[in-house]
Amino acid sequence: MAPEASFNTGGLVGGAFKEAATAKVTVQNLRRNISILSGAGGNIVVLTGPDGKLLVDAGIITARPHISEALASINGDPIKQLINTHWHFDHTGGNEWVHEAGASILAHENTRKHLSQPTRVEGNWQHTFPSAPAARCPSSTVQQALVAMLLQPLPPSTQLTLADAHQLRCLPPLDLPRRGSQQHFV
Repeated sequence: MAPEASFNTGGLVGGAFKEAATAKVTVQNLRRNISILSGAGGNIVVLTGPDGKLLVDAGIITARPHISEALASINGDPIKQLINTHWHFDHTGGNEWVHEAGASILAHENTRKHLSQPTRVEGNWQHTFPSAPAARCPSSTVQQALVAMLLQPLPPSTQLTLADAHQLRCLPPLDLPRRGSQQHFV
């Protein structure tokens, strides 16, 4: 969806697009070569290394100028890899420009499925997300078995980022029609 069309959707989604367009994106260094960008929708984790940057999520498309500025403040290295935690617009909206900058995109197969077809979200959202252009869809996918393997116990000093689990006032939006649940929240 083009940013200008996004503003016309109204409701929660339109408000999020408008807010992200002017929100300040801040960089917080977590440790050594791991930082987090926050302030314009879903957080973005940045891992820097000798080959360039790896991002976890790409934010909302209307925040692109602020996200680009924040990434440049970390270093001038290119973005080489993007991992989408899930298909929501505040995590995948920047996929297209990140891909066009040379990054490959990795996500669960259901993320590609939801991005490649119109997806209706009910509840407070009442919004149908149109199918995304090919450049915004993950170029590689992983299956549930691999995700389960990646979620094995971690050493005590390991940092873990959970998408949409950062809201302190309430639980993140749950995708109930697709079996979203608060069963395992701590």
